[in-house]
Amino acid sequence: MLSEDIVKKFRAYILYGTDLEDLIQRIIRFVGGCDKIVVDSECGDIVMLVSSLCGDNVLTKSLNDQNIFEVLRELSKGMSIVTMCTEVPSPFKAICIIPVDDYNLKLLR
Repeated sequence: MLSEDIVKKFRAYILYGTDLEDLIQRIIRFVGGCDKIVVDSECGDIVMLVSSLCGDNVLTKSLNDQNIFEVLRELSKGMSIVTMCTEVPSPFKAICIIPVDDYNLKLLR
């Protein structure tokens, strides 16, 4: 998972709710389909839900504050990284979406 300090460096979208499956379905629609998502492999609940909605060909990557820039470099423009937000009051869930776009790619330079 990524720390809040790292997420703040990127243009990111955060969706809040109490129903994790609903959040995942909204994210899939938002990014344009299952093939545009890269899920943080440390987020087991998200990986299982995306797999059940999209099939077994879900792209996962282990994400942390040290490798996020490397992972962004590996991905194609138009993809989105999906991970859990860590500091959310119960009973809410929050999912962070970091798009691989010009703005976020510019941060790599």
